[in-house]
Amino acid sequence: MLSVTINVVVNVTSLGHTFRGALEHHYGFQVYAFVIGFLVVLRTNHALARFMEARTSVELMGSKWWGDVYSYVCSGMKGRGF
Repeated sequence: MLSVTINVVVNVTSLGHTFRGALEHHYGFQVYAFVIGFLVVLRTNHALARFMEARTSVELMGSKWWGDVYSYVCSGMKGRGF
């Protein structure tokens, strides 16, 4: 989304000439690539942290459910003489 916005700004406004000149030199492109790469890594890291938090919550929920099922089954067996 950020790249699209920058592309629209470069191609539509009068600032396009300035930005095109900056990106023609390899230093300007390196800075642009570094920023985009950093944002992609940051976003991926954040998504992984959210996924791991959700996975931990589902694991906890499953263990509590199975603990309740086990307790229910064991209490039913005690009443029947097992």
